[in-house]
Amino acid sequence: MTTPDSADGAAWKAELERWHAHLANTIEQASLWAREFHVRTEGGLWGDTSSPTSYPLLGYADSLEQIGAALKMVSANASLDPPVLSWDRTTMRAPSVVRVPGRNPDWRAADYAECGVYLLLIRPSSSTMEVATAQEHWRTALQFAAPSELERELGIPQLATYASQAQALFDIAHDTVRAAFRDSVAATYGRIWATMADSDGAARTLVAWLEALTEWGCPVEECEAVLRDIEVIDPQSVATCRAAQAVWLPDRT
Repeated sequence: MTTPDSADGAAWKAELERWHAHLANTIEQASLWAREFHVRTEGGLWGDTSSPTSYPLLGYADSLEQIGAALKMVSANASLDPPVLSWDRTTMRAPSVVRVPGRNPDWRAADYAECGVYLLLIRPSSSTMEVATAQEHWRTALQFAAPSELERELGIPQLATYASQAQALFDIAHDTVRAAFRDSVAATYGRIWATMADSDGAARTLVAWLEALTEWGCPVEECEAVLRDIEVIDPQSVATCRAAQAVWLPDRT
């Protein structure tokens, strides 16, 4: 990869390192969230802390940790030195408004909405021309970043190799975070839906479930996949939910 003569290659390299750090940190915080996300089983739906706890997203946490480790290696191989960022999942979210006796007042709930933020931060592109994503900023900086001395002197294509490897890892991370988000929403609302004794309550829960998905950018196809699974068991609630599509799939244009 070559830097145009008119570009400040050193400044763009620093920008590349900064956006790499931002994306890598997003992946790290998402892995910490996935490891902490949990639901109460049996009778603990409404906060009974005596019921057993299930951690359904540990596999995603492991995958994201592995991606983070791989990103450190590919950046080092490209002679990049990403800065250490000051933000993490405790600084980007306000503490819970619900105070629990005996709990740290700075405690933050690892809910699906937190993962929704990571999903937006790591998305490959934006649906609007006015807003550029972190990956888009990263790809722009990659075009103008100055090559390392090793690449200039020996012709080793460090940046080109880095670009290919890092992009592949970012793509896998995005898909992983997206799957973890969908499963966290399902774990949250699926348990509520399963306890509803009447079809109206079940339908309202389904609407809230799909609204949570679309609020954080999931397309209608993913909502329909949820409805198809539940339709086998509860066709009446699904029909009511589909009739209320204007609520959970509003026009955001």
